[in-house]
Amino acid sequence: MDQEYQNALLEGHYSELLSRISSSGWKDVTPIRDGTLIYLELGGNPNRPPASYLARIDAKRYPVHPYWVGFLKPDLPREEWALALDRDPRYWPFSFFPGLQGSFNIVFNGPYRTFWCRPCTVEYFYYHGQDPWRPSRWPLQEVVANLREAVHRSEHPTQWRPLQQPNLLQAAAVRGITLPGEAGIGDA
Repeated sequence: MDQEYQNALLEGHYSELLSRISSSGWKDVTPIRDGTLIYLELGGNPNRPPASYLARIDAKRYPVHPYWVGFLKPDLPREEWALALDRDPRYWPFSFFPGLQGSFNIVFNGPYRTFWCRPCTVEYFYYHGQDPWRPSRWPLQEVVANLREAVHRSEHPTQWRPLQQPNLLQAAAVRGITLPGEAGIGDA
């Protein structure tokens, strides 16, 4: 893909996103662009105790392919964002009904074990290959609007992590990762 074209396209999308954030009054969304990576500091549902998430949207294949969307540890230093793993299930919002439209998958069988299941993500097309990719349907502001809505609908971390602790420890053990016994409880 032509780098100059893609950069101009993403710059336009990012400007539209900033306008949408301002016009919609989204005080819980702070975007940061680093080339083809867009980071979002997101607040959880305002009607619940405070919760923060740090999403990374990788648009380096857009518009030819969908976005890669993941979540980083919210208190990770800024200089580590680009290299950090964005598939750690401890930092993803949780839906008690994974697989429903707009939900998050924390543990899922297959090559993409942690992902947001929407038709703007690569993983969606792996599992739902019958749908065509429509980049015009998913400008950056629509991706962020949907992501923000899904985060607001997700369960608060204090509610889901203790329930998911056995799954978290088991998933880590399968990968040869040793986590402390209190992992998944009270993480911010």
